[in-house]
Amino acid sequence: MSNNESFNVLLEDWIPVFYDDGRVCEVSLNNILKDAHKIKTLSDKQPYVKIAILRLLTAFISDVYQLENKKERKNLYDKGSFDENLINQYEQNCITKYGASFDLFDSKRPFMIFPYDETIDLESTRLPGTYLHLELPSGQNVVHIVAQRECDFKGDTPAQFLRAVLSRYLYPTANPMKGANEETGANCYIKSRENDQIIFKKSYGSMGVNAGNSLSSPVPEYFWPEGNNLFETLVMCMSSIKELGNLPLNDPPAPWNSATIPDAKSNKRGDIVSKVSFVSGLTFQSRRIVIASINENKLIKESYISNGYVNSDTQLWEDPFAARARNRKTQELYYLQGKKNRAMWRDVGNITASSDTNSHKKPRVLNSLSNEYQYEKICSVAMLLHEKKANYEGMLYDDTLKLPKTYLEDGFIGEYLKEKMEIVEESSKCWDRLKRSLLFKNTEEVLGHYADEAISKYWEEIHKFLFNETKENKNFLDFVLVNYENDCDGFSEKCDEYFFSKLKKIVYKICREQLQNINSWEMLVRVVKQIYGENGCLNEFNKILKKFRNKEG
Repeated sequence: MSNNESFNVLLEDWIPVFYDDGRVCEVSLNNILKDAHKIKTLSDKQPYVKIAILRLLTAFISDVYQLENKKERKNLYDKGSFDENLINQYEQNCITKYGASFDLFDSKRPFMIFPYDETIDLESTRLPGTYLHLELPSGQNVVHIVAQRECDFKGDTPAQFLRAVLSRYLYPTANPMKGANEETGANCYIKSRENDQIIFKKSYGSMGVNAGNSLSSPVPEYFWPEGNNLFETLVMCMSSIKELGNLPLNDPPAPWNSATIPDAKSNKRGDIVSKVSFVSGLTFQSRRIVIASINENKLIKESYISNGYVNSDTQLWEDPFAARARNRKTQELYYLQGKKNRAMWRDVGNITASSDTNSHKKPRVLNSLSNEYQYEKICSVAMLLHEKKANYEGMLYDDTLKLPKTYLEDGFIGEYLKEKMEIVEESSKCWDRLKRSLLFKNTEEVLGHYADEAISKYWEEIHKFLFNETKENKNFLDFVLVNYENDCDGFSEKCDEYFFSKLKKIVYKICREQLQNINSWEMLVRVVKQIYGENGCLNEFNKILKKFRNKEG
């Protein structure tokens, strides 16, 4: 690598953002904090890049201010913008006191990566740049994405590389099995190298990894509050010393705010870190990533990638962006993970305000918000399991939803939403009868296509019903709040009637639409039997509905 290469993250543009005035561009670390009150949100299309950058920004600005308590955080929120002089002073202190570097290509302390060491960074650890990108294929897996090939990868600009590095730190263990996203076009399918057989016609979302134990245990679902601008979002994600309790704010410090140069040790498990803080946990370098070379076009095409750090301080560390569930037998808390074929919003009931008996614990960034904070949206990256037969085990989805803050603050209304989400989830099992029937073991493509389309359409319609407002109707969440405000004691009767009526319309509508796709009399008879027959899915659905209505009645 040329010694004159330089990329100062404080001054160079590398973070994609939406400004309030409609501009979409990349900005530097300094500018994103200086203009945070003018920026709507982060704009990278990959959901894991958003949460990775948000975590870095949260750690950085928390270390700048080092707030003592919640009142100081509220006062900062009311100011409406960050103090540019305070940020500049902090950065200068990091450089003069600790010799920190904010240059990605620094020979001794490159920003958020490791310096080259010939005793560790061997040819066996030299990997193509695609390894860092969860949306690109890499390696010699028997399953590959035809739409994108490793050999087509031309290299990363420093900005692209840094975003990929931060994202890769979210997934510290196992090998990434890559996939294609929905924007790759009609030619997006997976096929086996061995026999040229197409396994899936489509593959939506970006593949992740099957991550094992790490700083934050298995990869969880991430949630964060999103304010009217990035400044509000960051202040809501920050934490003060008192709010953290026994967890230190910055001891150990962030990688750029320390006199210690990363110790280059070769260890199978990675270097053990005995303790963790709020800022070091958010910037935890779970992989040792070193730039291998930069070509004549100033693109990074290869990196040395090996084991990074391993956290042993699992008692104090609680990932602030992750929801946790409680084991009812042992009372042990574990991180909430997306289940197979699930979207993040289907767990929304678990992050609402609810009674003390609730088995879930909200993420710290949601749990510590003052009532004065005006937030509406919660965003998430969810790690979802997928079909094993495709030879990959993870898939990432991004969901952004409008969740009125009343559901997070009022235990009664929060519990109501949670109960309704349980009914929605239970009702989806009516489609299981279709999947179990012999009808869908036939090799004809149209048969299997029906089962997948029906369940997908169900969740699509439920999402619209719950969250999407139309000119004619409010979404269900807002409908509940209006009735709750008008009649807090008797609102549930009217809302229940509306809820059950809509749920029934959705299921029956899907069944009618699916019958229109049948192109033969024989197939029509078989499908009608599975839908309307004594043991059909509609009969199953009505049994589920009856059970819940009787319980609520």
